[in-house]
Amino acid sequence: MQLSKISRLHDRATMLGQSRQFFAARQILEVDCPCLSLRASIDTHIDLIPALYHQQETCYLHSSPEYGMKRLLAEGMSDCYQLSHVFRDGELSSKHNPEFMLAEWYRLGFDLEQMIEETVAFIRLFLGN
Repeated sequence: MQLSKISRLHDRATMLGQSRQFFAARQILEVDCPCLSLRASIDTHIDLIPALYHQQETCYLHSSPEYGMKRLLAEGMSDCYQLSHVFRDGELSSKHNPEFMLAEWYRLGFDLEQMIEETVAFIRLFLGN
């Protein structure tokens, strides 16, 4: 394996660890929602990747963990986050991959300003300032 690839794997593992520490320090619970759904996303601007289940039922790889996480919130879950692989069709180029990782989180009782401050703090983890 090339040294640069090994280095990127180490960097990625470090970033995932830092992300988990960030959320744990704020007592935000990590969740893991399914990435395959029987229903398509309601976001008409995102093309989903279909998956055929048992060669007869069309399912979809999720473009975001939002649907599953909001179901948890509706069932009484408090603050939660997910580091999730997500999938989007039609986004293949030298800068886009149809599969990528996304951090999504929900904070009950936070207003817009608080959410912006927390998002900036999260981004600063990786920018170094």
